[in-house]
Amino acid sequence: MPLKQFILRTLMVVLITAVLCVYIFKIFFPEKFIIIYFFLPFFFGIINIIIFKSLFRAQDLSLLKFSNRYLLFTTIKLLGSIVFILSFLFFNKDQAVPFLSSFLAVYLIFLAQEIIEILNYFKKNEKSETTQAKT
Repeated sequence: MPLKQFILRTLMVVLITAVLCVYIFKIFFPEKFIIIYFFLPFFFGIINIIIFKSLFRAQDLSLLKFSNRYLLFTTIKLLGSIVFILSFLFFNKDQAVPFLSSFLAVYLIFLAQEIIEILNYFKKNEKSETTQAKT
């Protein structure tokens, strides 16, 4: 059940962020708008769902293995983002500032969502284990 809730919340964040990206660029920077700004939230939403699903499966592993898996996924996401940024900027140097600012904003939004969801999940899990241990 937590995975379905996470997916629904992620989809909500994706839609809100995508609409905001389009709105902000169409209103304030119409000459700088390109369609990729609309798809950035979808890209990060899919990555967050994959990471959470993998971590959800790894919850029964030891803390060391779980932490290593989380760090591995975070590193892959960061390095993949850097490769994506560099390849985009190689072909679109004139879009550097708007692309980097919107990419960073969307990246941070989804990083915050990922961390908050993981912490909330483990807090709920910890509470249920404590309650079961008392009975």
